[in-house]
Amino acid sequence: MYLGQDDRVTVEHQFDRLCKKVMLGEARSCKKERAKRSQKEISINEVKEIATYDEYEIENTFQWGDEVFTFKNDFLYEAVRLLEKDKRNIILLSYFLEMTDEEIARTLKAIRRTINYKRNRALKELKKRLEDWNEY
Repeated sequence: MYLGQDDRVTVEHQFDRLCKKVMLGEARSCKKERAKRSQKEISINEVKEIATYDEYEIENTFQWGDEVFTFKNDFLYEAVRLLEKDKRNIILLSYFLEMTDEEIARTLKAIRRTINYKRNRALKELKKRLEDWNEY
């Protein structure tokens, strides 16, 4: 079938209009779909606001007699844990129970100067260990 010039222009306009109509309909469908989805979805910012985070506390404790010493800092706990037992006891008694070297010496049945020496050595070990870990 042969179309004249006027008919051809008319068909082009009709086809153009049909394409625009289809595209507008598709755009409306996409917009409706997005609106439905956005009603069901929550933005990342809102999730952060309403989120709950479980916190598990690991018991970093040492026991000496009836006393229990709890550490909140994992690095410090680990550094103290790695000390020799006698040095660890001296540090715990000195800083947690605020005992003097003389009181610690009486408690551990040792010489005060030995307690002082071991405490200072333990503090140096702790400092070095924590500084080394801090580098990583």
